[in-house]
Amino acid sequence: MSNRAPPFAPGRIVGHRYTIQATLGRSPRATTHSAITTPSREVALRVLSVPPSSREPVLQAIQDQNEALRAVADRFALHVLDLGVDDDSGCPYLVVPLSPNLSLARLVEPCPLTPTDAGRFVHSLTRAIEAAHTANVPHLALRPTNVFIGPAPDYAVQLTDFSSEIVRRLPGRPGGPPVRLAGPRAKVRSRVPAIPGTTGSPQPLLKFLPPDGANP
Repeated sequence: MSNRAPPFAPGRIVGHRYTIQATLGRSPRATTHSAITTPSREVALRVLSVPPSSREPVLQAIQDQNEALRAVADRFALHVLDLGVDDDSGCPYLVVPLSPNLSLARLVEPCPLTPTDAGRFVHSLTRAIEAAHTANVPHLALRPTNVFIGPAPDYAVQLTDFSSEIVRRLPGRPGGPPVRLAGPRAKVRSRVPAIPGTTGSPQPLLKFLPPDGANP
């Protein structure tokens, strides 16, 4: 039987407080919805594709990771607001703020960033990654849909979906069992590689980042 999280219909109430508005995206590891909660706050609710035997350790690992992520400023990361298990489906879920900014995927749909703007974006991306790595919470699943970019001229970057690597490393999936991605024992040195397309003629940055769902 597949453990893939099902899409929830609009109007469904999750955790007695989140009303599903729409499905934002699906991957092998999660289904993401927009939802609303009191007092009229918009959030993103990610339903995780996790087998029953792994749900408790996965939720605990995400909680531990989020505790470490508190050291990262809000301007760099979308922090987990809530964790729980849906009563009807039995699927675990997490809730993060719904970013008011566009993801990289949507930002470059109309046209690629110019070399100057791409350079500013990469600078902001480097700062966000470095902040997470300094807190020993490396983001191991970056893709255009979980990098959110603020307006010009700074193109400030917020990262989300840090927990994707925890779900990816479930038993039976490439990568091994669930792992803690944060804590005093994990010392991380970050190196942000150069991204082609940041100099020279304009090119879509999407070409140089893995598409959604490309990670095993």
